[in-house]
Amino acid sequence: MGYTFVFRYLLDACKRKTLSNSCCGRSGEKKLEEQRNQKKKLIEAANTEMKVKVAELDKKKAELEKKKAKVDEFIKAEKNERDVYIKRKKAEIDSIRAIPDNQITLGQ
Repeated sequence: MGYTFVFRYLLDACKRKTLSNSCCGRSGEKKLEEQRNQKKKLIEAANTEMKVKVAELDKKKAELEKKKAKVDEFIKAEKNERDVYIKRKKAEIDSIRAIPDNQITLGQ
């Protein structure tokens, strides 16, 4: 009767996992190892997903920088064209101002 009590105590303790895994055999160690492996796999999957997403975002960033460079180049060209037009018109206005008042006729 005494052995039965001790056996039941140990069996219940193993089921409740209140004792160390050494009394219950290797089943507790296997579960722990499986949990560690599962955790490693989850971490690896998350790292892989992160690397893929970062690569996609870097690619989009590079494309946007190319588009931005083209837009900046277009704006610069338009600004240069505007500046050249302004200089030409100012030169034309200055040449008109240089003409003496008595030489200007209404027809000109």
